Amino acid sequence: MMLRTIPFAAALLAVGGTRLSTHYTAEHSVKVTVESKFSMETTKFDMTRDGEPVEGFGGGSSSETTRKVVHVDKWTAAEDGKPTKVERTFEALENKSVMRFGEDERESSVDSPLAGVTLELSADKEGRVEAKVKEGKEPSHSEALEHHRLELALDALLPGEAKEAGAKWELDKDAVRRMLLADVTPSLFPPPEQADDGGGQGGGRRGRGMRGGGSGRLFDTAEWTGKATYTGDEEHDGVQCAVIELAIEAEGEMPEPPPRARRGGDAFGIESAATFAPKYEIKLEGKLYFSLADKRPAGLTLEGTAKIETNDDREGRDGGTMHISSTQEGKFEQKVTIAKAE
Repeated sequence: MMLRTIPFAAALLAVGGTRLSTHYTAEHSVKVTVESKFSMETTKFDMTRDGEPVEGFGGGSSSETTRKVVHVDKWTAAEDGKPTKVERTFEALENKSVMRFGEDERESSVDSPLAGVTLELSADKEGRVEAKVKEGKEPSHSEALEHHRLELALDALLPGEAKEAGAKWELDKDAVRRMLLADVTPSLFPPPEQADDGGGQGGGRRGRGMRGGGSGRLFDTAEWTGKATYTGDEEHDGVQCAVIELAIEAEGEMPEPPPRARRGGDAFGIESAATFAPKYEIKLEGKLYFSLADKRPAGLTLEGTAKIETNDDREGRDGGTMHISSTQEGKFEQKVTIAKAE
């Protein structure tokens, strides 16, 4: 009997694999740091009017956006390993961009209504999340208390069940957007109020290139698909982790911007040289590290490239025609660290 029982038990253990899902407990705190950088450069720009070249537009433009989000999460209640209440303190919320047109350079930034604020998040039985300000200034922006989740954003990449090394699973659009914080950027970095319809001065123009939040229109609307592969275990930052390799991509055509925005749309919060029905292609690769001891994500490294191509024909009021074509190419990097809060 023992000769049959031991192999059977070993077989069950092998089939079970490693459970890759976050286990939440009350009074447990972590510090989450997300740093991202996206740079774009116009590598090609051509404009013709009635078949004749138009000079002096679009050449030599580049842009760079950096974002940093730091928050401490303290789960004050949990049931069956799932969080039901959390206190989230935002220690740092930075979203800055630099745009260059030839020798000209312009900097912009977006202030967050949640900087220095502690939110108390709770969920009902249906999973609906309610956000209240526990400490700090009550935000005036209507979206600041929306879109928040109790779980860690990187949970979206996990399969939620036991997997053996070599296992693969699909990542959908919502999972990728959560990883990029695109789902919550309207709360963290809401679009600035427009001063007037004419695009007046002050708050209406400040941070114009950041409209729509830090991840911008491209990363927010992209049709993401991805694959995750559990490749085995290794040490990461002194912690033994399960390693999940990520391959993520998106391609398609960006939505036509509103007429007022056609002079310069944004991608990850960056104004581009032209945004007339552009086609985009994004490819990202990275690794997610899952702490085996703490039963939660410990970090993420992600990098890749983006390309936007514009090829547009328009007819003017005088009956003339204009053709615009451009190519923008860029690089994206994101690093996430999750550690026990001090």
